[in-house]
Amino acid sequence: MLAITGKSGRVYGIDRATQSLAFNTPATNTENDQEPLNDTWMHVCPGLQGGSQFNGPAYHPRTGALYVGMGDHCAWYVKNKDIDTEAGGGGTVVKDWPAAAKLQAPRGWITAIDGKSGVVRWQYQTESQVQAGLVTTRSGLLLAGDTHGNLLIFDATNGSLLKSIDTGERSTAA
Repeated sequence: MLAITGKSGRVYGIDRATQSLAFNTPATNTENDQEPLNDTWMHVCPGLQGGSQFNGPAYHPRTGALYVGMGDHCAWYVKNKDIDTEAGGGGTVVKDWPAAAKLQAPRGWITAIDGKSGVVRWQYQTESQVQAGLVTTRSGLLLAGDTHGNLLIFDATNGSLLKSIDTGERSTAA
């Protein structure tokens, strides 16, 4: 199995033998993410700062699970033929009114997904985006960090948060 993530907020499982899609599992909030844009403002999740930013899934052979960190962020988009793009028009406008008006930073998700079926086993919502890679250990721990500087230590089998440590520095891949 090959697993990939991206800005779509989904985890795609690809069967390596057949090269066919085995599963397509949302790992963050999704809304209107499969709808084409039109000339009416549309609330879309994940938005510009949502989905998988820089990290790919981690795998734990003992649990058979994939673990992925995501940003949970929505935005408003509209198709606008008056905005020139490299493709010759039809650009989009992004409005992030909800977050800006409420001074809310994007939150995040850590999601455990069955590596064969794509079924979500457990999820944990974080204070902020999860942009750095996740690490599994032989002893059954899952280590993750968010952009507020929290190092999160989980029981990889059930998602129980065992410890949260404020590191004083954000966890990002960049």
